[in-house]
Amino acid sequence: MAMSPQQFCLRWNNHQSNIVSVFEQLLQSESFVDVTLAVEGMMLKAHKVVLSACSPYFQAVLASHPDKHPIVILKDVRYTDMRDLLDFMYRGEVSVDQDNLSGFLRVAESLRIKGLTEVNEKKRLETTTSASQAYLMPQAMTGSGPCGVAPGVVPMAPLTPLPGDPPAPQETATLALGHLRRQKKARPTP
Repeated sequence: MAMSPQQFCLRWNNHQSNIVSVFEQLLQSESFVDVTLAVEGMMLKAHKVVLSACSPYFQAVLASHPDKHPIVILKDVRYTDMRDLLDFMYRGEVSVDQDNLSGFLRVAESLRIKGLTEVNEKKRLETTTSASQAYLMPQAMTGSGPCGVAPGVVPMAPLTPLPGDPPAPQETATLALGHLRRQKKARPTP
């Protein structure tokens, strides 16, 4: 009878904190960035793997266009909100001024950012509306969504909501496959 070899479980005790720390360092040094977010005429660089892990919206957009380094143009999104969302995705936490919180959460919900959209859904389901909870309740979303379409870019079809998702505005992601051009106001054609 042959004896099976004994197996050993090797565990890296601070693996998760190391990964978070390394991703944060990679973002700060812009090492291995492979996607650019264009917001209010400014650029934010990021990693597709982080955006995809933190947002089913970004995962669907980026998976449907596996370009080497796409540029995603986000309209009706404030630069500070997107910068803070990136901080949240890379670090797992962010500090946001109370005056900016509802706009920040509205963008997080539109982009379906994990860890923030679940909080909003729980708050909506609670029947109590104490003053301390009121500022966490997202305001009704208006407009056509966070992403816009510009000439010379590839428009993405709106996402199909997942079962149990709150109704969201029609969103269109825009991937610029080269360099950005000055945008004219353009409406996507169905």
